[in-house]
Amino acid sequence: VIGDLAGVSPRAPMTPLGRSIANQEESTPFPARMPMPCTVPPQDPAPQLADSPADQRTPDWVYKDLTRADACSILLEPPWSGVQGCFLVRRKEANMYVISVVGKGRQVAHYLLQRGADDWVVQNMADRPCAPASATLLAVLTTLRDPHGKWRMNLAKMVHPMAPL
Repeated sequence: VIGDLAGVSPRAPMTPLGRSIANQEESTPFPARMPMPCTVPPQDPAPQLADSPADQRTPDWVYKDLTRADACSILLEPPWSGVQGCFLVRRKEANMYVISVVGKGRQVAHYLLQRGADDWVVQNMADRPCAPASATLLAVLTTLRDPHGKWRMNLAKMVHPMAPL
């Protein structure tokens, strides 16, 4: 038994240490009723992905303030250590993202991806549209990494704590 329970009414509110709080002053750090501790930790919410062109939020798994040099450092240092196909997405400006991906020989390539009025365009790959503007960023990445599609980017493992791919 924790604490001294002698002389305490069985209905008196108790602190976590088993002391009665029936006669304590108002300044007590414990509320009169302590909530039961949660045995299951709350789950982190799923990343919020942009669902439509009208919804311009940047997804949680996109690096917001990351330079080109920082992207290279993340991809080439442990734990990723230049593994071919590791990639990250960083926001450059509104509706403009950069996909940084490790290629052969630990070389990091940077692809500029922009959402226009009609299409998503990979600007340094012949400026060809890769998806309609209504597609989410996640859907665009899925299209670009499809091994049977025309893009066939080696986007094997997204590097981010909240990565959906």
